Amino acid sequence: MPDLDLVDQFRNYQLARGLSPATVRRRHLTLTRFTPGRDLETVTATDIEAWLASLDVTSQSRGMYLSDIRAFWKWGINHDIFTVDPTHKIVPPKRPNYVPDPISPKALLAAIDAAPERERLMLTLAGFAGLRCAEIAGLRLENVDHESGTLRVVGKGRKTRIVQLHERVAELIPAESFGPVVAWNGKPITPRAVSDRLAAYLRGVGIDATGHKARHSFGTALYAACQDLRLVQEQLGHSSPQTTQAYVATSDADARAAVKKLYKAKPPDDAAA
Repeated sequence: MPDLDLVDQFRNYQLARGLSPATVRRRHLTLTRFTPGRDLETVTATDIEAWLASLDVTSQSRGMYLSDIRAFWKWGINHDIFTVDPTHKIVPPKRPNYVPDPISPKALLAAIDAAPERERLMLTLAGFAGLRCAEIAGLRLENVDHESGTLRVVGKGRKTRIVQLHERVAELIPAESFGPVVAWNGKPITPRAVSDRLAAYLRGVGIDATGHKARHSFGTALYAACQDLRLVQEQLGHSSPQTTQAYVATSDADARAAVKKLYKAKPPDDAAA
């Protein structure tokens, strides 16, 4: 069977399972770049590693491409197409340590207040609800519950989470309606358009940032308010607290205040030495 036919079958399998179109498109692109001219029955781990090494991309992107190829071979093994998984023993590329990079609260609030209506809504959803650009594009009015004060957000991998509705978000979204929260020329806006328009607006007001950095601001501010990394993780929709740590910035002032409190809190009764 031609290898590209297998790639198409894998795409159809993912669509039938309900995976996000963005994930399906990315995996399809990765595989159409990797598979041509290869006999997939004889592909080795060395072949895959050599291909990854040849790419002029970041280690994060190499890790993503490896994940795409792994998903393809896992599907092939489960469907009795392949007998050996060459990705099994490949060590993922080392991921860089990300430093939180939020927009300062003063700059974020000023940018929101000065923004045109559509950009104000999108920037508020990022900065006061922590939504990704794709989540802003996909948010529907039916998923905004003003009575309970929550947003029902469909995130990465079509995972659904409940986000608390800040009053700044609530006042911008009408109640008892339906359709996309953010529209463009009468149609739902695309994730790329959200990203591009927010980046252009922020640059225009002198802020070197993106809409995603407003999400970092949300994570940082929420952690400062609650000091609960697990709660922040759930509100941001991260699968692990390690990812959330890259969204939570602390300051020297935070560190100084924490150190000053060392050993001053009264220990619990059962904490005797």
